Amino acid sequence: DHLFYRKSDIAAGKAKDGQIHISIVDDVLATGGTAEGIAQSMMSQKIVKDGKELKVVVDEFIFLVEIDELGGAERLEKIAPVKSIIHL
Repeated sequence: DHLFYRKSDIAAGKAKDGQIHISIVDDVLATGGTAEGIAQSMMSQKIVKDGKELKVVVDEFIFLVEIDELGGAERLEKIAPVKSIIHL
């Protein structure tokens, strides 16, 4: 399986202190593997904006539904805070 994102979309974000801060939004949090993978991939990117190379920082993960017993939030909290609207 593959996940795709455009570096140009990341570059469109606001830069602050030499970094671009992003939120990752998804529908369901289970084990956290998918969100962790996309976060690690994005954080490994160097984004060039206005001639400056910027680091990507994940500020938060936001989910519509979290399956609590699978422990995905604990996995992702090592990267950034996790917010979920519905807990199952």
